[in-house]
Amino acid sequence: TQSWCFLDEADNEIRGREGMIKELRHLRPFFFLPALRTAKEQFSGQSTYWASFLKNKDINDATRQELEEELSQINQKIVDAHPSFNDVTEEVKRVSDFFVTVRQTDAVTVDPIPTDAYKVLRHTHMSLLTASGAKLPIHSHGEGTQSLSVLLLFMAYLKTRLQADIDGQAEPIIAIEEPEAHLHPNAVRAMWSLLDKLPGQKIVATHSGDILSEVLVQRLRRINRKDNTTDCKAIPNELLLDNKMRLFNHHVRRNRGELLFARCWLMVEGETDVSVFAECAAILGIDLHRKGVRIVECSQAGGTDIFIKVADALGIHWHLVADNDDGGQTYIQSAKNLLEGRPEREHISLLNYRNMDVLLCYCGYGEPYRDGVGRQKEAELEELEIDSIEYWEKIYEIICNKRGFSKPEAALRSIFDMKTAGPGGVPGELKDILDRVISLGEPNP
Repeated sequence: TQSWCFLDEADNEIRGREGMIKELRHLRPFFFLPALRTAKEQFSGQSTYWASFLKNKDINDATRQELEEELSQINQKIVDAHPSFNDVTEEVKRVSDFFVTVRQTDAVTVDPIPTDAYKVLRHTHMSLLTASGAKLPIHSHGEGTQSLSVLLLFMAYLKTRLQADIDGQAEPIIAIEEPEAHLHPNAVRAMWSLLDKLPGQKIVATHSGDILSEVLVQRLRRINRKDNTTDCKAIPNELLLDNKMRLFNHHVRRNRGELLFARCWLMVEGETDVSVFAECAAILGIDLHRKGVRIVECSQAGGTDIFIKVADALGIHWHLVADNDDGGQTYIQSAKNLLEGRPEREHISLLNYRNMDVLLCYCGYGEPYRDGVGRQKEAELEELEIDSIEYWEKIYEIICNKRGFSKPEAALRSIFDMKTAGPGGVPGELKDILDRVISLGEPNP
């Protein structure tokens, strides 16, 4: 149900004035460009935008008469060069034998092109050069070129024809669906500079992280279904200030804009955690992307609070996995302070071991780490029970201080061994975390 009400300066309803909606629409005209932008349709004589240029009668009379005389001459040259037309005209002249018509030599003519200048304009089309040098109509180019050409046509209309066609004071509201459709990734990022220059208010619906990377945080709105309603979420201006805004822009908006489309963030501390959870999910047959889950590395962004605050503001679920050390405890406490009454188990997991590397070792995948100890350090392991937690923690301490040893590489070798073992080889602790994260990411019914 729609209802309209106009208020005066004292907020009293104005009655008795018809046509106010029409006036409003002239001052704030609304335009919608759908995702399917075909040049054949938009560059036709029936299109609102292209037709506005074609129907604009701004040729002065003297020039028009001169052009029409030249068109008549061109017509005659074409007819003279094509003798077959004579056979047709001689037969058609016999129409006077059946009906009363004007009898004169030029009663029947063949006009290959209209001799009216404005009629010629109605059939005008636009062409673009291809990379090979061939000139083709826009509708014969690829989908990306067509989509971009329609947007640029629309921009030209808004800049030069809108106020002439609608109202001198018109300032539009523009809705554009998926401006990134069919475009090359490099062109997508450049697209925002075009959209930003459009006059009036822009409402852009996009599934592109590259588009988001160019938009100011304050302009972002996340539309999400919740039960039988639709939520519109935004990041409050006061949520991210100074350094926090800089960190968010660098680690999320500019480099990983797709994170803002997720239903749930699995927040982890480092590179190894990202690889392990991604591969464990794959081994278990879990498609994290289809489940709406994205893995977010937090350590480089200065902690978890930025991500948690942004996730809560935008309606994105989150789950934090932290190491069982001093740094992990700091992350845990920061997350607890932002729970606001929500169940801790749903949102926070503290590893049972010092970190992901030690967990892999203790769960049977420590050979790549043990290989990095070296003979000189083997004596430090002799008094420890093999495969005990103390044993693996000591190995971890040794490799951390060993120059040239790559922990991420060792983790990848461990993951390869886990793949060989199959779903049953995934540590139960990690499987349990993934189950909770998937549950959080389930869409509303």
